[in-house]
Amino acid sequence: MILSALIFPFWTGYQLTFSLNQRLSFKERLVWGFLMGHVLFTWLVYLLSLALGFNFVSMTTALAMTLGTGIRFALKNKQWESDFRNAVKNGKKALGQPKTWMHIAAAGAILLLIFRLASKVAIVKPIGLLTGIPNNGGDLVWHLAQITSFASGNNFPPEDPSFAGTALYYPFLANLFSAVFVKFGAPVFQFLNVQSFVFILITLAALAFYTAHLTKNTGSTPWLGIALLLFNGGLGFVHLIIGHELDIPYLLRTLLPPPYDLTGNIPGQHFHWMNFISALIVPQRTLLFGLPMTLFILCLLWWGIHIGRKEEFIWAGLFAGGLPFFHGHTYISVMIYAAALMMLFPSRKWLYFFLPAVVLALPQWIHIILAPNKLGGALKFNFGWMAKGENILVFWARNLGAFLPIYVLSVWKAKLPKKSRLFMAGALAVFIAANLIQFAPWDWDNIKIILTWYVASIPLVAQFFSQTLISNKIPKVFLTALAFLLTTLSGALTVYRLSIPDLDAGLIYSREEMMIGESLGKLTPAGSVILGGPVTNQITFLAGRKSYAGYPGWLWSHGIDDTWREAEVKQFYLNPKENEDRLKQAGIDYVIFGPAEKKEFKMENWEPPPSFARLFKAKNYEIFRRAG
Repeated sequence: MILSALIFPFWTGYQLTFSLNQRLSFKERLVWGFLMGHVLFTWLVYLLSLALGFNFVSMTTALAMTLGTGIRFALKNKQWESDFRNAVKNGKKALGQPKTWMHIAAAGAILLLIFRLASKVAIVKPIGLLTGIPNNGGDLVWHLAQITSFASGNNFPPEDPSFAGTALYYPFLANLFSAVFVKFGAPVFQFLNVQSFVFILITLAALAFYTAHLTKNTGSTPWLGIALLLFNGGLGFVHLIIGHELDIPYLLRTLLPPPYDLTGNIPGQHFHWMNFISALIVPQRTLLFGLPMTLFILCLLWWGIHIGRKEEFIWAGLFAGGLPFFHGHTYISVMIYAAALMMLFPSRKWLYFFLPAVVLALPQWIHIILAPNKLGGALKFNFGWMAKGENILVFWARNLGAFLPIYVLSVWKAKLPKKSRLFMAGALAVFIAANLIQFAPWDWDNIKIILTWYVASIPLVAQFFSQTLISNKIPKVFLTALAFLLTTLSGALTVYRLSIPDLDAGLIYSREEMMIGESLGKLTPAGSVILGGPVTNQITFLAGRKSYAGYPGWLWSHGIDDTWREAEVKQFYLNPKENEDRLKQAGIDYVIFGPAEKKEFKMENWEPPPSFARLFKAKNYEIFRRAG
């Protein structure tokens, strides 16, 4: 079933690409088809699960419906047969060209790098579960909590696994996709790595195709665009080497690898423009769908504008309408961008985009906006994003580093068709909006909006680098190469550090905690509510059960007011007998008492009220259950 869930949607998506721009290459059909098919499949699973529950019946029915769609399109349109034949013919011909082998070598290097990064997302060793991506520590558990609650916790319709009794308002379809494969038998930790590997490659390929279409360049420009995404970063490397001038031995010892992430969280520095791989795409798994979907929508809009067909606008609207439950920030940025493009390229065909984009998204946003326990005030004026009173030009010069002057120079000097230049200019509306309005409770989250501006602008900058690097003027080539190095150095060093096996591997769950989590999953009914301390790595999430109150940082950043529950949790641990009735009213079925609770509440033992009894005891943990 695991292979079926991979191949059937892939096949269907590939067939659906024939309803798009007929000039797509075979490689593009494979990439866009993989994305289209799995987005469709995931949405079908969700909708069927609302009626049937998240189970084998709903998943196999969704799979059958997806396959049926693919078969119908394959029988109706025989172009796929000639597409395969031409792909084989052109592939054999291309193998005789030196340029092809250069592309294969570059692709191989990227494959190896992404494999190294993806293999560090979740690491299972005898001591327990680790992650080798520092920014992934808390995020891994949050996404794991959703996946396990779907796969083994009967959590449908979805409740927030970290705040029992409240509907899940965080975009969850990417984790539901993972849960499908776990439900079909895939090992959860290994699948997290596989999913990261596949979807990062899909994202990079999507960026390469987007860049090639906007620049009409299939040579070096798409590869430079990939580098600009993989290795984005600011001037962090300057602060690491400052004061040591050109002490080459020192620099080599210090920079290979650098002692920390050079793109953010630098002690004493005002850096917030973090590397997207280390801070966003790998840890915040919703972007594994959100970013390639954004690139696909932009390509569709570009084709719609360029060739004037309404079909591209319709497909773009359908995909945009499906975005909020995959990644809400990208929906906001795409709609801002599309509104700007509509003004730059006025046409009645925009109705075909905005109608499905709004109608399909509206129920999702109603679900999100009407959430109970909301903090409120997330949408507010916030000039300069994270500048906090600093001169906004100085702030962005520090954070974007060399990318900023190169971007400005590219707007002026990059050799591009007028339509392409105008299309990418529309992305500035996204950058401006994110520097004026805060779209989430946590102001840093606006980086997910600004990401769309950066990615949409990559072809512009990549084209400028490409055209100047092939110049026959040595000084210009040298300065361009230096500018590219300065633009990507902080990010490249950061990603290099992340790719080193075992480096930065931090323990998430000990072996004991993993065994307790497995036991809890077997001994407790699906849907049980468990009380634990306010830490990210509650054992509850390994069992696929719901926490009465999870880590406060998650809840606050997701817009949930948890202050009253925080106070309750403290009283439940410090004064359990006096709060026995409230424990029952809160629906708490089990209580965990271990090192985190001992440390947080400064107590060595927990004496349960009469209605609770010990379920089992481990070396460092006791689990109690409510009787009756």
